[in-house]
Amino acid sequence: MVINNNKFVIISSLSKFTLSLKYRIFYLFINYLLINLFFINNTIDNVIALNLNALAYAPLSQTQIYSMIVNDFNEYSKINNLNVTLDLTLILPSNSTSNTDDYCSVIDVFLEKKSDKYDIIFYNNVYTSRFEPLFLDLNEWLPKDFINMFENIERSESYSYNNKLIGIPVYIIYSVIYNNMKYLNKYNKKIPKTWNELLETGKYILKQENKLNNTNILIYNGGFVEDEIGMGTIYEFMYSYRDNVEAPFPSLRSKNALEALKMIKKLKNEISADLDYPLEKLIDGNGVFIKSNYINIPIDKNYKVSILPGNKPGVSGTLIGGYNIGLNKYSSNDKKNASVKALMYMTSKDVQRKLMKNYKRFSGISSLYDEKEICEINDLCYIHNNVQPVARPTSITNDYNEYSEKFRYYIYKYLYGKDDVDPAEMLRHIDDITRYYYISINSKDSNIGILIVIIYGILSLTIILSSIFLFIKKFSLCFTFLTKEFWILSLTGYVLLIFTSFIDLERVTTFRCHLKLFLVFICFTFIFIPVLHKLISNYPEDNKISYWIKRHPYLFVILFVIFDLFINGLILIHPYKVENVIITNDKNFQKCSTNGLLSRIIIIISIVLKIIIFLFSSFLIFIEWYLKFIFSEIHWYASAYLIDLLYFILIIIFTSVDIRNYYAYFLIRELISIMIVMTNYILLYVIRIIRFKTNNNCWNDYYMEKFPQSGIDTTPTYLRKFSRNFEISSLNDNNIVDSNNNNNKKKNNKIFKYLEDHFRSEIKSSRKRGCKSEQIVMRKNILYSPIDHRRRASFSKNYCSEKYVSSNHKSSLILSANYENNKNSENILFNKKNSISNNSLINKSKNNEDISQLTNTILNSNNNNNISSSSTKFLLDEYNQTSISSNSLALSKEELDNLMENQKDITENK
Repeated sequence: MVINNNKFVIISSLSKFTLSLKYRIFYLFINYLLINLFFINNTIDNVIALNLNALAYAPLSQTQIYSMIVNDFNEYSKINNLNVTLDLTLILPSNSTSNTDDYCSVIDVFLEKKSDKYDIIFYNNVYTSRFEPLFLDLNEWLPKDFINMFENIERSESYSYNNKLIGIPVYIIYSVIYNNMKYLNKYNKKIPKTWNELLETGKYILKQENKLNNTNILIYNGGFVEDEIGMGTIYEFMYSYRDNVEAPFPSLRSKNALEALKMIKKLKNEISADLDYPLEKLIDGNGVFIKSNYINIPIDKNYKVSILPGNKPGVSGTLIGGYNIGLNKYSSNDKKNASVKALMYMTSKDVQRKLMKNYKRFSGISSLYDEKEICEINDLCYIHNNVQPVARPTSITNDYNEYSEKFRYYIYKYLYGKDDVDPAEMLRHIDDITRYYYISINSKDSNIGILIVIIYGILSLTIILSSIFLFIKKFSLCFTFLTKEFWILSLTGYVLLIFTSFIDLERVTTFRCHLKLFLVFICFTFIFIPVLHKLISNYPEDNKISYWIKRHPYLFVILFVIFDLFINGLILIHPYKVENVIITNDKNFQKCSTNGLLSRIIIIISIVLKIIIFLFSSFLIFIEWYLKFIFSEIHWYASAYLIDLLYFILIIIFTSVDIRNYYAYFLIRELISIMIVMTNYILLYVIRIIRFKTNNNCWNDYYMEKFPQSGIDTTPTYLRKFSRNFEISSLNDNNIVDSNNNNNKKKNNKIFKYLEDHFRSEIKSSRKRGCKSEQIVMRKNILYSPIDHRRRASFSKNYCSEKYVSSNHKSSLILSANYENNKNSENILFNKKNSISNNSLINKSKNNEDISQLTNTILNSNNNNNISSSSTKFLLDEYNQTSISSNSLALSKEELDNLMENQKDITENK
């Protein structure tokens, strides 16, 4: 068996003679070892030898550059046994209809699919920011000493983006002016150092040459063309209008930019001709000032190169062009390491020096311009030492191509449009492409920011100063609904809600987004939770939950604050992001946007919980609607909450609507916030002070004003009717035995229970709190006991003194009244039995004589027991009402006397 290979040859044969078994085994073993060594050697060769793939786009004039550096590397790799081979794929304009943009699109397609087909990519430095997510950060792969060889590559947008080094320059391109010394010397002119000198010199030469019938002369080519060349020309021209060498690029709304744009139009109209590639004039010598990249082709000997002029002598500007090398981040680790070696060689001093000598290309290595052998050959050193480069604004937007198109559109609309086109307006349109508007205190566009600060400041100061009423003794009765601490907490919530509007001023940031969300949640807690605590504590039917919450007010609020802190902490897992709202032909702005599904879910859950809290508070307001000791308070809170509900609906609507105007977006949100503060502050706080000032009281008498007969019974007839109907329906339900209707009965009973609680005027208590004989009210009874709020303490004492009046199994209605007569209070208790028994108090068939007799009895009792006339009138009215109905019950004179006697005893005991 014979195996031929470049490394070695294995020969194995068997002897013609018979060998012993021992020798046969020995030969087989040796062959086995040699064969394995052969395959292992091949495998090692295959592992070590790496093939790297490079991709480049190049015009025909640049193909030699890429071929040279790739071939040099392969030779270098072979000499140094790197076992790395670099294969280059060139995309040429001659074999493809694509341009540079299409080439970048091809790269995007490969890399966005995480393809590792190409390891090394040559690209135009315009697209550094575009490829940042797809290329390696070379700061992590290259030695620091190597990076420091290159001039400003870590600060220039042409090579770095987001604090990452994306590409290393293979070569750099600068724009220059080729000055035809033949014409300048002919007319005794110098190389211009300013654009105004170039304009005047050009106009003079053109006029003189026209006299000589030289119509083919080109004074200035300009370069104001439709493609990216035109963008570069305009941008570097504006850069040359800086005030001094150290000044940055002038603002597009500045006077400098406006003057630069006007000068461009002068040059275009008076001496310029737009030629995309003015090589012909460089070759035939029939041009005066030819703007072009510094090129490596034979041109007319009369041309002398210089840097571009500026607005002032010594101030210039030129765009940084050229091509970089980037490394694919999706390549394997072995290929990444090999690619780094290839990159370091192709951008090394030796290769860069060769490019400068043979191809007149500028290098990013600044130390090379100190070498005499380079500076003596060509003008590279002179240009490099005097040029004032500026990078394209590639990082100013996410899509530079779109920005460049819009930039050129507005500039050319002025240059080639009608004379009435305002250049300042065109510059504003360009600036609006990347400007994000916001309301600011220092804004020159509008005074809205200052006006808002003044309004918010006055309102905040008013709320803070008004808290002093909480500490004035004569106003103390006006603020009994909440404790003093809870009132301060509510006022703090109003001030913080105003402060959230201050956060909307100035530029949107992630920190401001999180701070605003936190403050909005805290404001809701400070404003609504103290009220919720009070409403739960006043629930008409006493229960363990209400009792616990009433005894732990601060813990109740703190739990909600802790919940808000916990929610905001969870959102930080996926923090807010600033979303850019791009408006075509209008003003862009920014807004806060959630970043991730988890944050959206957390925020939605939090909002839903706060909506539930608000609705539950509204439900408690309904339940406590007729509680006398908070009657006016409840009605004012109901009004405020109803208006708040409308505001919340508006917030939901405007949040879901895509508002495309930043003024409307800001003002709508601020208006709703300020209206929520004003509504709650006025209806729940200021109104108390106003009523005290106008009526010398808060609203303690409002219940009496609402029901003038509150001294006896404020219960309207329809409420008593509801009570009787409810009792009858409950009794009827007890007599019905139907398993199919059990669920419906439970639901109806639940509804009736809530309605019963709604019509209560006092808290139904089943817990002894210091009273020896506290009145216990059955579930189907309704206690009507209107009192004057200014006599709460007196009521509590009387309430504990009332005797319990029992009723039969069907139910009873207990009515009590507390009133003032000569500064003495009496309680009148009535027991109306709902069933007709043998001991009925008054017969159903009443005549006028019976009524008259009872009337006299009541009047006599009035004189004997010192009962008020209003009470007497109520007894008569009540008697007449019950006597009219066929099912009504009456009181006998004896029972009435007993009741009066009992009341007299109660009064005397007090």
